[in-house]
Amino acid sequence: MAADWVRRLAVVSVLALEACGTGAVTGAAQPRIRGSISGREGQVDFWYSVAADCTSSGYPDLRIVTAPSHGTLRIAKGENFPDFPKDNVRQACNTKKLPVVFVYYQSDRGFTGTDTAVVEILFPSGNLRTVSYAISVRP
Repeated sequence: MAADWVRRLAVVSVLALEACGTGAVTGAAQPRIRGSISGREGQVDFWYSVAADCTSSGYPDLRIVTAPSHGTLRIAKGENFPDFPKDNVRQACNTKKLPVVFVYYQSDRGFTGTDTAVVEILFPSGNLRTVSYAISVRP
């Protein structure tokens, strides 16, 4: 019984230390709404995994589950400043560039309207998240 409690606490602690993505978590049913200019590549998101002491837990592994119908997604590793809210224990990490995985979108030339895509993110802790994007493409 005690071992089960300790195991549950360890899992909760690992998940609590993991930070991922920009902005608030909205759940699988709510797509992240992004904007883009037709024919130009632009960043739609970035993902990271950061401990409370601002050290990176490693790069998340991203996989395109559903490609956009009217453009392409590109996944690329890089560095960026995280975007933790003021009430997050990692808010101080926002001043430090950390390893991230970017998601870029480029529409087909001449396309305007809304395009959608789904990406799966596997974090170093084993936590898995699926995120849908609704990308509003302007001329």
